[in-house]
Amino acid sequence: MNDQEMKRLLQSAIDHRLSGLQENPFLARRIIAAAKGELPMKKKLSVSLILVLVLTLTVLGLAYALVQSRIAGELYGDAAAPRDVAERIQTPDESTASDLGVLVLDELLYDGSALHTAFTLSNPTGETLLYTVDGLYLDGCSLTRSTLFTEGAGTAGYLLGGTLDGLALPMSISAYNEAEALYEFDGQGRYLGTAPIPQGEASLRIDIAVWRPIHSPRLVNYGDYEGMNVSEASDRLVTDKTGYVSLELFRPAAYSLNATADKPSSEICAQAYRELGWAELAGQISLELDVTLDPDQLTHVRPVQTEYAFDNLTLTISRFDLTHTGGRMEGRLSGEGAETFLRQGFILADPDGQRVLSNVLTWDQEGAQDFSFCLSLVPVAGELPRRVYLAPFLAHDPHWDKASPSYDPDVEKPEGVVGAYQLDFAHALCIALEKSS
Repeated sequence: MNDQEMKRLLQSAIDHRLSGLQENPFLARRIIAAAKGELPMKKKLSVSLILVLVLTLTVLGLAYALVQSRIAGELYGDAAAPRDVAERIQTPDESTASDLGVLVLDELLYDGSALHTAFTLSNPTGETLLYTVDGLYLDGCSLTRSTLFTEGAGTAGYLLGGTLDGLALPMSISAYNEAEALYEFDGQGRYLGTAPIPQGEASLRIDIAVWRPIHSPRLVNYGDYEGMNVSEASDRLVTDKTGYVSLELFRPAAYSLNATADKPSSEICAQAYRELGWAELAGQISLELDVTLDPDQLTHVRPVQTEYAFDNLTLTISRFDLTHTGGRMEGRLSGEGAETFLRQGFILADPDGQRVLSNVLTWDQEGAQDFSFCLSLVPVAGELPRRVYLAPFLAHDPHWDKASPSYDPDVEKPEGVVGAYQLDFAHALCIALEKSS
């Protein structure tokens, strides 16, 4: 088959599969570049492998990216992305390929504090390979990770390609990561904490480790192990029909691996996985590109004031940054009862819009009655709130939440419910907000 005939077949297959969908010129350009052999690669893939890859990606539904942003889907689900976010999602059109697979950076979003990335891994080789994330780096500094997959080889990976017990495993996986900061280390590699992601010109690198299973993996339903802290050890990789592999659940206690952000996770895990009979490290796929992290242009809401007194407590807000992509609230809580307030747990809520705005609370004791805390704030699809409440947590029931699949209108809803949470608004602090760009 010559190149012209191959292109005609490619176009015909794609047109038939994607008729009626909105065109994405960046994806089309990547396909054409791959077919021509223009992608940077350590070893050139054959035209037939590229053809199989492209057609399989289409059949498996990766064409979803033509009409829906992966980053927007992660942030807002089925809701439409706010305009200021949608306009800032970049499609870098950057790919790399080797004899171990193809890595494509699909999307990139810098929201002024966090760096969101969406990338696709594909295996057109015909053999079953395990893929794990070795790291995401900005100017050589490790970015924080937000998903089990991006946490690395000590946590999770995906088996792609080939068949297992008669089941065809996926040939590709689309991944997402939100990096809120950079990890910091001293000259001896000791962890110091995190630092904000700097603005301006930078080099972004994604490293993927590729492994060859030593024994045929075992196929399970991970739902059978839900809620289990410890499972039985396995002498082979364990996967489900999606190709997902937990690299923690079935690892013997004797192989407790302490990941460090200054080392590739594959370097830490390679010997253990070889001894366990799981997999041999086959190599790495690395994609590096120059990026520009522009100064923030998203709309923010921030507190009108930063000092508050309520219920014999003093709250000092050192950071409050909420945009359509989420944000953080950091501060200090002092006074008698501060520890009780923190141990009970509190939530930042927008009762006017019936939205819970926080999802993770962490805190540390600084003095006898002095505590620092941090709240992670979730993305906001609609209008940003004009006021929020810092309210103690009372109870949780998904049957109360109209947005939950478990919603039941027949379940009695007590006072103070926002979403699936009952909050104590009688002892809550109201914080007025103002917009700033």
